[in-house]
Amino acid sequence: MIADIHTHLLPGVDDGAADLDEALALAETAVAEGVSWLALTPHHLNGFDNDAESVLRAVESFRAELTRRGIALEVAAGQEIRLRQSLLERLDAGELLPIGGSRYWLIELPHAYVPDYTDDLIHELLVAGRIPVIAHPERNFELAHHPERLAGWVKAGAVGQATTHSLVGRFGEQTRLLTLEWCAQGLIHLFASDAHHVRGRAFGWTECLRELEKAFGDEAVRRCLANAARVRDDAEPAFERIAEGPAWRRGFS
Repeated sequence: MIADIHTHLLPGVDDGAADLDEALALAETAVAEGVSWLALTPHHLNGFDNDAESVLRAVESFRAELTRRGIALEVAAGQEIRLRQSLLERLDAGELLPIGGSRYWLIELPHAYVPDYTDDLIHELLVAGRIPVIAHPERNFELAHHPERLAGWVKAGAVGQATTHSLVGRFGEQTRLLTLEWCAQGLIHLFASDAHHVRGRAFGWTECLRELEKAFGDEAVRRCLANAARVRDDAEPAFERIAEGPAWRRGFS
Protein backbone atom coordinates (compact mmCIF):
# COMPACT_ATOMS: atom_id res chain seq x y z
CA MET A 1 0.00 0.00 0.00
CA ILE A 2 1.03 3.59 -0.63
CA ALA A 3 2.05 6.23 1.92
CA ASP A 4 1.51 9.71 0.46
CA ILE A 5 3.46 12.27 2.48
CA HIS A 6 2.32 15.47 0.72
CA THR A 7 -1.35 16.35 0.06
CA HIS A 8 -3.75 19.26 0.28
CA LEU A 9 -6.99 17.55 1.33
CA LEU A 10 -7.87 19.63 4.38
CA PRO A 11 -10.97 21.53 3.27
CA GLY A 12 -10.94 25.29 2.88
CA VAL A 13 -7.54 26.06 4.39
CA ASP A 14 -5.35 26.68 1.32
CA ASP A 15 -5.50 26.21 -2.47
CA GLY A 16 -6.44 22.55 -2.11
CA ALA A 17 -9.85 20.99 -1.43
CA ALA A 18 -12.44 23.75 -1.42
CA ASP A 19 -14.87 22.09 0.98
CA LEU A 20 -15.58 18.88 2.87
CA ASP A 21 -17.32 17.25 -0.09
CA GLU A 22 -14.25 17.67 -2.29
CA ALA A 23 -11.94 16.53 0.51
CA LEU A 24 -13.95 13.34 0.98
CA ALA A 25 -14.05 12.71 -2.77
CA LEU A 26 -10.26 13.05 -2.83
CA ALA A 27 -9.98 10.62 0.08
CA GLU A 28 -12.07 8.06 -1.80
CA THR A 29 -9.91 8.57 -4.90
CA ALA A 30 -6.78 7.99 -2.81
CA VAL A 31 -8.10 4.69 -1.49
CA ALA A 32 -9.06 3.60 -5.01
CA GLU A 33 -5.47 4.22 -6.15
CA GLY A 34 -3.99 2.15 -3.34
CA VAL A 35 -3.18 4.86 -0.79
CA SER A 36 -3.62 3.62 2.79
CA TRP A 37 -1.96 6.52 4.66
CA LEU A 38 -1.46 10.14 3.83
CA ALA A 39 -0.17 13.28 5.46
CA LEU A 40 -2.41 16.33 5.35
CA THR A 41 0.10 19.10 4.62
CA PRO A 42 -1.52 22.49 3.97
CA HIS A 43 0.62 25.38 2.84
CA HIS A 44 2.14 27.51 5.57
CA LEU A 45 4.07 30.77 5.10
CA ASN A 46 3.21 30.76 1.38
CA GLY A 47 0.29 33.15 1.34
CA PHE A 48 -1.54 30.95 3.85
CA ASP A 49 -1.32 30.82 7.64
CA ASN A 50 -1.90 27.29 8.88
CA ASP A 51 -0.05 27.05 12.18
CA ALA A 52 0.42 23.82 14.08
CA GLU A 53 -2.54 24.20 16.42
CA SER A 54 -5.05 24.95 13.68
CA VAL A 55 -3.79 22.10 11.50
CA LEU A 56 -3.99 19.58 14.34
CA ARG A 57 -7.60 20.58 15.03
CA ALA A 58 -8.53 20.35 11.35
CA VAL A 59 -6.87 16.95 10.95
CA GLU A 60 -8.70 15.55 13.96
CA SER A 61 -12.02 16.78 12.59
CA PHE A 62 -11.32 15.30 9.15
CA ARG A 63 -10.18 12.00 10.65
CA ALA A 64 -13.47 11.75 12.55
CA GLU A 65 -15.38 12.44 9.34
CA LEU A 66 -13.48 9.69 7.50
CA THR A 67 -14.36 7.25 10.27
CA ARG A 68 -18.01 8.31 10.21
CA ARG A 69 -18.17 7.77 6.44
CA GLY A 70 -16.36 4.43 6.58
CA ILE A 71 -13.45 5.58 4.39
CA ALA A 72 -10.47 3.33 5.18
CA LEU A 73 -7.73 5.93 5.06
CA GLU A 74 -5.28 6.81 7.80
CA VAL A 75 -4.36 10.49 7.99
CA ALA A 76 -1.67 12.40 9.85
CA ALA A 77 -0.87 16.07 10.34
CA GLY A 78 1.87 18.06 8.68
CA GLN A 79 2.55 21.26 6.77
CA GLU A 80 4.16 22.24 3.50
CA ILE A 81 6.45 24.87 4.98
CA ARG A 82 7.70 27.61 2.69
CA LEU A 83 11.36 28.30 3.34
CA ARG A 84 11.81 31.54 5.26
CA GLN A 85 14.74 33.03 7.19
CA SER A 86 12.53 32.88 10.27
CA LEU A 87 11.92 29.13 9.88
CA LEU A 88 14.06 28.01 12.82
CA GLU A 89 12.53 30.55 15.19
CA ARG A 90 9.03 29.57 14.11
CA LEU A 91 9.93 25.92 14.58
CA ASP A 92 11.27 26.51 18.09
CA ALA A 93 8.12 28.50 18.90
CA GLY A 94 5.96 25.47 18.10
CA GLU A 95 4.32 26.99 15.02
CA LEU A 96 5.50 24.27 12.63
CA LEU A 97 4.70 20.58 12.25
CA PRO A 98 6.76 17.70 10.90
CA ILE A 99 5.22 14.97 8.77
CA GLY A 100 3.07 12.83 11.04
CA GLY A 101 4.99 13.77 14.17
CA SER A 102 8.22 12.37 12.72
CA ARG A 103 11.75 13.75 12.35
CA TYR A 104 10.92 14.65 8.72
CA TRP A 105 9.85 18.18 7.73
CA LEU A 106 8.29 19.03 4.36
CA ILE A 107 10.04 22.14 3.03
CA GLU A 108 8.97 24.08 -0.06
CA LEU A 109 11.29 26.38 -2.00
CA PRO A 110 10.13 29.27 -4.16
CA HIS A 111 9.52 27.98 -7.68
CA ALA A 112 11.89 30.32 -9.52
CA TYR A 113 14.99 30.43 -7.34
CA VAL A 114 16.81 29.17 -4.25
CA PRO A 115 17.19 31.74 -1.44
CA ASP A 116 20.80 32.46 -0.50
CA TYR A 117 20.21 31.32 3.09
CA THR A 118 18.95 27.85 2.07
CA ASP A 119 22.22 25.98 2.62
CA ASP A 120 22.56 27.34 6.16
CA LEU A 121 18.97 26.52 7.10
CA ILE A 122 19.19 22.97 5.78
CA HIS A 123 22.45 22.51 7.70
CA GLU A 124 20.89 23.81 10.92
CA LEU A 125 17.89 21.50 10.55
CA LEU A 126 20.10 18.48 9.99
CA VAL A 127 22.39 19.32 12.91
CA ALA A 128 19.29 19.40 15.13
CA GLY A 129 18.17 15.97 13.91
CA ARG A 130 15.37 17.40 11.79
CA ILE A 131 15.45 15.98 8.29
CA PRO A 132 14.21 18.29 5.54
CA VAL A 133 12.17 16.70 2.78
CA ILE A 134 12.56 19.00 -0.21
CA ALA A 135 9.17 19.20 -1.92
CA HIS A 136 9.14 18.87 -5.72
CA PRO A 137 12.70 20.10 -6.40
CA GLU A 138 12.28 19.13 -10.06
CA ARG A 139 9.86 22.06 -10.41
CA ASN A 140 12.35 24.65 -9.14
CA PHE A 141 13.90 26.63 -12.00
CA GLU A 142 17.28 27.20 -10.36
CA LEU A 143 17.70 23.60 -9.20
CA ALA A 144 16.83 22.34 -12.68
CA HIS A 145 19.81 24.30 -14.00
CA HIS A 146 22.08 23.75 -10.99
CA PRO A 147 21.33 20.25 -9.64
CA GLU A 148 24.62 20.29 -7.75
CA ARG A 149 22.85 22.33 -5.07
CA LEU A 150 20.26 19.61 -4.54
CA ALA A 151 23.03 17.01 -4.66
CA GLY A 152 24.82 18.81 -1.84
CA TRP A 153 21.73 18.79 0.36
CA VAL A 154 21.06 15.12 -0.35
CA LYS A 155 24.67 14.22 0.44
CA ALA A 156 24.29 16.05 3.76
CA GLY A 157 21.13 14.08 4.61
CA ALA A 158 18.14 15.84 3.05
CA VAL A 159 15.45 13.90 1.18
CA GLY A 160 14.20 14.62 -2.34
CA GLN A 161 10.44 14.27 -2.96
CA ALA A 162 9.20 14.47 -6.55
CA THR A 163 5.56 14.93 -7.55
CA THR A 164 3.71 12.02 -9.14
CA HIS A 165 2.43 14.36 -11.85
CA SER A 166 5.98 15.33 -12.81
CA LEU A 167 6.63 11.79 -14.00
CA VAL A 168 3.52 11.66 -16.18
CA GLY A 169 4.23 14.94 -17.97
CA ARG A 170 1.83 17.36 -16.30
CA PHE A 171 4.64 19.91 -15.86
CA GLY A 172 6.14 19.33 -19.30
CA GLU A 173 8.51 16.93 -20.99
CA GLN A 174 11.64 18.61 -19.67
CA THR A 175 10.48 18.18 -16.08
CA ARG A 176 9.50 14.56 -16.75
CA LEU A 177 12.93 13.71 -18.11
CA LEU A 178 14.66 15.61 -15.32
CA THR A 179 12.69 13.63 -12.74
CA LEU A 180 13.83 10.37 -14.32
CA GLU A 181 17.42 11.60 -14.43
CA TRP A 182 17.36 12.56 -10.76
CA CYS A 183 15.85 9.21 -9.79
CA ALA A 184 18.80 7.53 -11.50
CA GLN A 185 21.25 9.90 -9.78
CA GLY A 186 19.84 9.32 -6.30
CA LEU A 187 18.51 12.87 -5.92
CA ILE A 188 14.88 11.76 -5.72
CA HIS A 189 14.08 9.29 -2.94
CA LEU A 190 10.31 9.11 -3.15
CA PHE A 191 7.19 10.45 -4.80
CA ALA A 192 4.11 12.14 -3.33
CA SER A 193 0.96 13.34 -5.03
CA ASP A 194 0.72 16.97 -3.88
CA ALA A 195 -2.99 16.35 -4.53
CA HIS A 196 -5.16 19.48 -4.58
CA HIS A 197 -8.40 18.83 -6.46
CA VAL A 198 -10.54 15.99 -7.77
CA ARG A 199 -10.41 17.38 -11.29
CA GLY A 200 -7.10 18.28 -12.86
CA ARG A 201 -4.78 17.68 -9.94
CA ALA A 202 -5.64 14.61 -7.93
CA PHE A 203 -3.22 11.81 -7.03
CA GLY A 204 -1.70 10.40 -10.21
CA TRP A 205 -0.32 7.36 -8.42
CA THR A 206 -1.44 4.76 -10.94
CA GLU A 207 0.19 6.54 -13.87
CA CYS A 208 3.30 7.51 -11.92
CA LEU A 209 4.09 4.00 -10.74
CA ARG A 210 3.44 2.66 -14.23
CA GLU A 211 5.97 5.12 -15.67
CA LEU A 212 8.46 4.37 -12.90
CA GLU A 213 8.25 0.64 -13.61
CA LYS A 214 8.55 1.27 -17.35
CA ALA A 215 11.72 3.28 -16.81
CA PHE A 216 13.46 1.28 -14.09
CA GLY A 217 11.57 -1.95 -13.38
CA ASP A 218 9.38 -3.15 -10.54
CA GLU A 219 12.23 -3.04 -8.02
CA ALA A 220 12.32 0.74 -8.41
CA VAL A 221 8.63 0.91 -7.52
CA ARG A 222 9.25 -1.19 -4.43
CA ARG A 223 12.13 1.03 -3.32
CA CYS A 224 10.18 4.21 -3.91
CA LEU A 225 7.24 3.04 -1.82
CA ALA A 226 9.55 1.66 0.88
CA ASN A 227 11.27 5.03 1.16
CA ALA A 228 7.94 6.81 1.63
CA ALA A 229 7.02 4.27 4.30
CA ARG A 230 10.23 5.12 6.17
CA VAL A 231 9.04 8.72 6.46
CA ARG A 232 5.59 7.58 7.58
CA ASP A 233 7.12 5.31 10.22
CA ASP A 234 9.71 7.88 11.39
CA ALA A 235 12.40 5.32 10.57
CA GLU A 236 16.10 6.02 10.37
CA PRO A 237 17.02 7.75 7.09
CA ALA A 238 18.47 4.68 5.38
CA PHE A 239 16.83 5.36 2.03
CA GLU A 240 17.30 3.04 -0.91
CA ARG A 241 18.37 4.50 -4.22
CA ILE A 242 15.41 4.17 -6.58
CA ALA A 243 17.49 3.19 -9.60
CA GLU A 244 21.04 2.84 -10.82
CA GLY A 245 22.67 4.30 -13.90
CA PRO A 246 21.36 5.55 -17.23
CA ALA A 247 19.70 2.34 -18.47
CA TRP A 248 16.27 4.01 -18.53
CA ARG A 249 17.37 6.18 -21.45
CA ARG A 250 17.08 3.24 -23.84
CA GLY A 251 13.30 3.47 -23.57
CA PHE A 252 13.10 7.26 -23.57
CA SER A 253 15.27 8.35 -26.48
